[in-house]
Amino acid sequence: MSVAKRWGVAMTVLMGISCWTAETWRVGPAQRLVAFRQPEPLPGEMVRSWTFATDTEQWVPRGDGVKLEHDPDQGHAAKGCMRVSGVQEDGWNFVWAPRMTGKTGTTYRASMWLRVNTLTPETPPNFFFKVEVTPKDGRGRQLGSSHIPSDKVGVWQQMTIEFTVSDPEDVGLAIALEKGSRDRRSLDVSIDDVLLERIPNVAKDRVWHDATLVGPITGTLRGVHPRLYLDADRLAYLRQAVKDDPRWAPAMATLVALADAGVKSGPPDYAARVKRGGEDAPGSHEQLWQREVGNRIPNIALAWLLTGDRRYLDSAKAWVLASLDYPTWGIGRMDGMDLAAGHQMAGIGLAYDWLYHDLTEAERAQIREKLISHVNRLARIGAYEGQAWWKESYMQNHQWVSLAGMATSAFALADEVPEAASWIAVAHGKFVKTLELAGDDGASHEGYGYWEYGAEYIMRYLELSRSCLGIDLYHDADGKPHPWLSRNAAYALYLAFPRGMWDKHGSVADIGDCPRTHWYGPSYLLRNLARRYPDSPWAATAQWQAAEYVAAGCDAAGSGHYLTFAWYDPELPAVAPAAAKDPLFHHFGDIDLVSARTSWDDDATQLVVKCGPPLGHLHTDRDYGAGHVHPDAGHFLFMAKGALLFRDSGYTTVPCSSAGKGRRARARPGLISAPGCAIRALPAWFPPMPGPSSAMSPPPIPRKWGSRPSSVPSPSPMPPI
Repeated sequence: MSVAKRWGVAMTVLMGISCWTAETWRVGPAQRLVAFRQPEPLPGEMVRSWTFATDTEQWVPRGDGVKLEHDPDQGHAAKGCMRVSGVQEDGWNFVWAPRMTGKTGTTYRASMWLRVNTLTPETPPNFFFKVEVTPKDGRGRQLGSSHIPSDKVGVWQQMTIEFTVSDPEDVGLAIALEKGSRDRRSLDVSIDDVLLERIPNVAKDRVWHDATLVGPITGTLRGVHPRLYLDADRLAYLRQAVKDDPRWAPAMATLVALADAGVKSGPPDYAARVKRGGEDAPGSHEQLWQREVGNRIPNIALAWLLTGDRRYLDSAKAWVLASLDYPTWGIGRMDGMDLAAGHQMAGIGLAYDWLYHDLTEAERAQIREKLISHVNRLARIGAYEGQAWWKESYMQNHQWVSLAGMATSAFALADEVPEAASWIAVAHGKFVKTLELAGDDGASHEGYGYWEYGAEYIMRYLELSRSCLGIDLYHDADGKPHPWLSRNAAYALYLAFPRGMWDKHGSVADIGDCPRTHWYGPSYLLRNLARRYPDSPWAATAQWQAAEYVAAGCDAAGSGHYLTFAWYDPELPAVAPAAAKDPLFHHFGDIDLVSARTSWDDDATQLVVKCGPPLGHLHTDRDYGAGHVHPDAGHFLFMAKGALLFRDSGYTTVPCSSAGKGRRARARPGLISAPGCAIRALPAWFPPMPGPSSAMSPPPIPRKWGSRPSSVPSPSPMPPI
């Protein structure tokens, strides 16, 4: 069959796809932790209120195009409110409240009632209520935000934020209505009953310490080290296996190479790295170079445990102490609350647990005391009190990485630090929420690379929950496999290029925010999926794919390679997809991603098409973390005879509101549309959720997002060219 004819067959199949039937998966009461019970809300003491009974009470528009008026006829609880209308060309905000003083160490609750009066052509998908502090050094930072969708016209909706001023001195405090981007946006809304309340610290502390752990960490694992991912029995097995079993030889060779490199280089010098990166360099505020510090530590520590070579023990200690001595783990609002902190707490927590008996009491005390400060900052101030920007971004890798890393250190310290119960409860509650919100098709809205990154840290926490708490979150209370995780192996398989194209330059379809190469594994991820879901139809092919990625030299081993030694079971079968008779076509129904190929041969022809909403059909009304989703509905890739014929053009730097100096976006040379559907011009980084006048509406396939027609039968295989 000709390429053109086969293309026609593929398009006929794609245009006939129906939406999937969503699955229900819920965590049972026994899988949750008892924590943070409180009256709703905690009683507060009024600090300031704006009721707009007679005027706009000195609120200030952020641009000449925004108009503030007193409306005597409307109001939330009584007549009288402030009407805000017009256009804001740039900047983040529409309107500010008068500046106030925030007292250090004080917890506040801010709330606002907002009513959307009319939708305008440039109404943002969501309105954001924001609190910002400005310390004496002048570097303002956001302490918290809340948002509502803009499509509920004529309805009063409340936004609430709780936050704590943790600065050593009093700070300037500002409340604002935010646009959600720096792009041109318009509005016509009414605001009323804006309140700022002080929450007594006694009440807040009582709720924070109201957390209870369960399972082995409260009994059989108390005082036992190592206990995180590896235990004494597993280490005894591994020490023998790496000597006698050739199946472990590749993993051991990689581990030794990574450890040797760490010994040779030593930990990065903080001052030198900051100077080299430059304070204003893109991403410098995140200090992402520290991720590699956290990644390297467990590889070196494990090399010591498996070889007994003292060089590795000394080096692991040096890396841990250097990391703990860094003045910052991120700059400004990122310090201690984002990826740099998550990676380093993951690495240091494992080193503390794995090397516990090789550390002196003085070394343990030194590590423990410094680690407590870091963990408490992320867990309490960031996640619990809401100063971390990702606090409600349950579908975002930043939350998963930060919380899983923090929880690793919390579990390592759990029998020595009573507050660890609260740290763990924070992470557990948010991961439960993530699992309940995750799509049910196994595909990642962030792309293959970020799937590797995010799924790794989700599974890291699930393993800790399983072994330390005795709570299995891979399944629900009825034993049902998690629909997204249990289908991750299908996503890994069907987004991979034909086997003959795999090399270090690329092996996967770059749909979303990712390259064609790997970032994290995914060999150890696939091996864990095969281990935890052995009855999955993709378990055996996951084992095969993991080994093939390693053999092809395209597996990214440097990040979490040590997890191979915890998650790899060489006794599980590995079966190639052709031998397993895996279908040649797969439809990921939630995000509407399709992969079809002519065969499982090395030189097969493959078509990959994406055509769904940003976060999938399950979440078209709220943004739970779409920051890495690209405006690529209708985008496709086409491979034939070992070549990528239609492909993504890659990244380009463009002006973008969220980065200030430009941000990555992607050109899309291959876009298709269904009959009767126009493809609109897309901004560089689109407003994340479909809403009024959204660039993502109408969808490329003409149906209502979130509808639930019957599932799709697989088409017959396409014949070869």
